[in-house]
Amino acid sequence: KSLKAHIATLKELNIENDRLNKLLDFKSSTPGTLLPAQVIGLDLMSNHSTLRINRGSGDGVKKGQAIIASGGVVGSVFNVEARTSQVLVLTDRYFVIDAIIQRTRARGIIEGKSPVACRLKYLQRTDDVQVGDLVVTSGLDGVFPKGFPIGTVNEVEKRAYGVTQKVEIEPTIDPSRLDEVIVVQDLPKESYVYPTKVPY
Repeated sequence: KSLKAHIATLKELNIENDRLNKLLDFKSSTPGTLLPAQVIGLDLMSNHSTLRINRGSGDGVKKGQAIIASGGVVGSVFNVEARTSQVLVLTDRYFVIDAIIQRTRARGIIEGKSPVACRLKYLQRTDDVQVGDLVVTSGLDGVFPKGFPIGTVNEVEKRAYGVTQKVEIEPTIDPSRLDEVIVVQDLPKESYVYPTKVPY
């Protein structure tokens, strides 16, 4: 039993080491002031869907700062304490972010819908949106890197009336499976486009 436990521990250490190396590579290739943080708590069932991270005001974290992972958008800082912060995740109904369809540049607003889905709202009825399209950040808020993955379109509904269409998004990131995230504390003023190939 002790040998099995030792092997399991080594495997977990190797997985963690691999994750941290990917995070460091991502951090070094992404412009701006980025602060790595560990996820130390998870609450996806209360009034707000949040993560708790081990960084706070003592580390320069401020309310509203973007939280990302190497694969895409996680959320934004919701509440800040001295050594920890709460992160409102992108699936929470109060989370909003300006977004575009990568393929067609059609623009809308992402809102959280459920623990596993978001909506893309305010798209015009005539906008070209298809299942499988990648939705990315517009960068217009100056908070999230431009062109950063948010999720993939998995449902499009054009009603017989109205000027908009209903678009459901499956997030790229599953907040419940995160161990580490990155706080975007500052972005360079020049426009930044995230690479097409995303390191998952």
